[in-house]
Amino acid sequence: MQRQTHLPAGHRVSPRASSSWLPHALALGTQVLCLLLMIGLRVYDAMVTELSSEKGNISQLPMSCASQMPQCLPGTPEEQPRDTGEKCPSQWVVRKDTSYLFSPEKGTWEKCNSSCISQSAQLLTIEGGEELDFIKKVLFQYFEVHDSIPRYYAFWIGLSYDPGSRKWLWADDSDLSSGLFDIQDLSMKNDQDRVCAYIHGGRPKGGVCGETHFCICEKRSKEWVGTH
Repeated sequence: MQRQTHLPAGHRVSPRASSSWLPHALALGTQVLCLLLMIGLRVYDAMVTELSSEKGNISQLPMSCASQMPQCLPGTPEEQPRDTGEKCPSQWVVRKDTSYLFSPEKGTWEKCNSSCISQSAQLLTIEGGEELDFIKKVLFQYFEVHDSIPRYYAFWIGLSYDPGSRKWLWADDSDLSSGLFDIQDLSMKNDQDRVCAYIHGGRPKGGVCGETHFCICEKRSKEWVGTH
């Protein structure tokens, strides 16, 4: 027979033996936590390094692209890099029933208007968004490069501000279509200065008509036949 040992009432077994594993568990947990933290820091450091590298590559793209772009002046076709074989646009560009002259000469708005008329044409009148997009696309090919950054040329269009009616009017006295594009009202810049419109960097802008920019003339099909 086994002998039973009776403990005095109220006497408990010491928990020391049953909880001797706790220090080891805490130590192991601490080591695992430190290991996970180290892994997380290494992953974070790798991500930061990779993002910094990508940011550096992206920041170099504009300069890299600009260095490959030709420097185009209106009316002076120049070869682009040999791998494309393309050229800057010639003076007259034909689209649908209209031909456009991107004049190689600079002048005031009035001088450009007179120059266009002398060639049986008129300063550009933009009739819709599709034509505006076409003009912007062509103008982005005319620029010069400074510090590896393209600087686009400005071109007069046949639009001027009429202070009497407080409207932008085309050379044929028609109104600027609502919603075609917004242009800053510079009529209050100087009451003695007439304000005309030009396109620069893809954006129509207003400026003093006495400034000098390149010109865009246009001919409709009936005016174009037999004149070029």
